[in-house]
Amino acid sequence: MAEAVECDPGCARAWYGYACLRRQQGDLQAYFNLSKKAFECSPESRDIALAFHESSLIVQRLDEAEAAFRKALSGRRMNRRLHFFLIDLLLRQTKYADAMEAVEAAIVEFGVDQGILGAALKIRENLGPMNIPLTPKPGGSVTLCTIVKNEKNYLARCLKSAKPIVDEIIVVDTALPMKPKTSQGYSAQGFMILNGQMIFEGTEFRAFQGIRRLDLGAGRR
Repeated sequence: MAEAVECDPGCARAWYGYACLRRQQGDLQAYFNLSKKAFECSPESRDIALAFHESSLIVQRLDEAEAAFRKALSGRRMNRRLHFFLIDLLLRQTKYADAMEAVEAAIVEFGVDQGILGAALKIRENLGPMNIPLTPKPGGSVTLCTIVKNEKNYLARCLKSAKPIVDEIIVVDTALPMKPKTSQGYSAQGFMILNGQMIFEGTEFRAFQGIRRLDLGAGRR
């Protein structure tokens, strides 16, 4: 069987079939190694990705699987399945900061639904708030204060673009239809990106100047 598979090393289905055979024979390490070869050949295959993910959990070779999924995603960033398998592997390794980054990337690419929102808020609970130093850093720092209303389709991408150049993000969400939990999630998205801690929920502020004072007053710099 091994010699037959080696005759066409780029055939993902052959590696996958061989992997399933070794799993039936009880050789779980071989199951992982062979399903990894299949995944490297065809990471977009649902059956192969599932088998590779499953095998990594069985033999607890999560770090190797993580590296393989990251490599696969480098050229397939719009593959939702690969994103979610990577997030699962990171969470199982308690790499919460890395998982948060992966969730943010998924939100930017695919938008927010209740599943990804719940995962994001759970990860935030595990990470806890970041204590932002009160002492200014050399050269100063920058806080982004933004007031939003019904911007769920654009907020994540906006915050991602700002992340490299700011030290803190304050989001005031004034949209009533998005409260309470959804509003918290979208507002929290700004803070998830930079590990901040200020969250303003969806109370409607009728005086714009009042919102502006609250927004600017929340910044520490």
